[in-house]
Amino acid sequence: MAEFLRQQQSMGTEEDAVPAGSEDSCPNTGAIACVLLQSIGSENWPIGGRLLSQTSVIQSINTKGGSAPTDGCFVSADVGKQALVPYSADYFFFRKDQ
Repeated sequence: MAEFLRQQQSMGTEEDAVPAGSEDSCPNTGAIACVLLQSIGSENWPIGGRLLSQTSVIQSINTKGGSAPTDGCFVSADVGKQALVPYSADYFFFRKDQ
């Protein structure tokens, strides 16, 4: 459900997404950092989706896994290879009071 990009983060699916900035927190050994995503607007995606349009903050906690492998990226023969890394987290969605 989430695709995290380091420069500009967006959480959601193609139909529903929240462009956001992030603040890494609660590092867990071997896991990607928990994040607190602050909405910076809304996007009109090609096939609609407004479910997350009122979301102001998305928080992920209890992350497990997701860190890049420690081996397999050292020689040119590794270029183009993929590694599937298990990942899980709990997500909380918040909106401002109306």
